[in-house]
Amino acid sequence: MISQEEVEEIVNNSEEVRKADETFRKLYKQLQKSEDNVYDLKYRMEKIQGKIDGTKYKTLMTMIDDEMRWLTDFPKVACEEYQARRRALRRRCWPVLIRNFSF
Repeated sequence: MISQEEVEEIVNNSEEVRKADETFRKLYKQLQKSEDNVYDLKYRMEKIQGKIDGTKYKTLMTMIDDEMRWLTDFPKVACEEYQARRRALRRRCWPVLIRNFSF
């Protein structure tokens, strides 16, 4: 038979595991959003390649490729960092996309 102390220990351990799972789920969701954002921006930039200045295109594609590498190299950072990097990349790419892309 299991003692009360053992039951409490099992409950406490399960709560810790649940919290760790929740943290991992949130982190993974942010990583997925960031990866989706990068691939979407890359696809959209490739569609307007001939419509913008070559230097501007190369600069933005380099930023997108750098972000892809960063996501691979640092898959476990704080959710806030994923969000901040996503916003920064969109701020650089979206003005060019909006001016040159037919939605």
